[in-house]
Amino acid sequence: YLNGDIDIYKWEYKIKAEDPEMFNVIEYQEDNSITEEKMSLGKPLLIFENNGNTHKFMGIIYLGERGGNETKIGVEIELIDFLENKGLKEKETFTGNHHVAEYKLREGGSYKILLSQPAKEGEEGIWCVDRWMDNHGMMYYEYIESELDLKTYYNKIQEKADAGKDKSRLDYKDVALDFIKNNAKDYDFDYSLNVALEDFYTLPVNQYYGYIMETKKYEWSENNFIDFDKVEFLTLEDKERLHDLKIDKNRLSDGYYINNPTSYPDSFIIEKDKDTKFYILDDSGKNHKEIGEKDFIEYIKNNKNSLYKIVEIGFDVIKIREVIGDETGR
Repeated sequence: YLNGDIDIYKWEYKIKAEDPEMFNVIEYQEDNSITEEKMSLGKPLLIFENNGNTHKFMGIIYLGERGGNETKIGVEIELIDFLENKGLKEKETFTGNHHVAEYKLREGGSYKILLSQPAKEGEEGIWCVDRWMDNHGMMYYEYIESELDLKTYYNKIQEKADAGKDKSRLDYKDVALDFIKNNAKDYDFDYSLNVALEDFYTLPVNQYYGYIMETKKYEWSENNFIDFDKVEFLTLEDKERLHDLKIDKNRLSDGYYINNPTSYPDSFIIEKDKDTKFYILDDSGKNHKEIGEKDFIEYIKNNKNSLYKIVEIGFDVIKIREVIGDETGR
């Protein structure tokens, strides 16, 4: 990606001061000494581009910033992230073939997993989790406990697959399910095969069902804040989930079931500069009509038991729609 090699140096020092508070630092050690280490982020690594005759300082990375470790793979992943943020490489750990697995959370929202082939492409190539994105678009990496570097680590797994000793990573679905572990089943995933990287980095559209517990307005903000109690909204199409909950689908007289084992609010912000749409049910309870934000806030006060759906992209609330009306508020 660069004209030369990359050199990485540890930066370590220790300063003992009679009064450490005279220095402009946030953290210092128990013996009042000051070091380079940030307790929450770990020790810094200095990154230099080495052109043979000269070294060009590029920046600093902290191994603890993303939950990494001081193994070769931990350093390698942090360096990859550093170079990507500098625009010096594509946002992928492994080039070539990619699939995307999108996992729907039970209370709304989606996680996206980027699957790559780290050793060789095609039907005989193993798959791995390149990285994953949460429902708000935050990016995370899979940190592997190994003393090897990434290339050697996956080449050894590929060799086992070629020899028929371990074929578990030849199926991308198995890799995705293993990553999510016990929180998912096949029907929870939507797979997109042979995608461009741009498809993975498109933020997921999150849809949450629940009850609006309270709206808040603070003096320091023009925005409205909503406390939202998320629920799992199930219909007759969710046969396996209804079976897991031991709910007889034949007893769903209204055609739906609301699973709300806990009542804990999540906060959403309706920002003034965003064009959020608001829809409520009309008097018939069958059709929707659009209203303004101010009228919607007033409407909530008299319809506390209505079920709503919030549509969100990233941290932006795009739409709030009343799903099931509160008959007591009409």
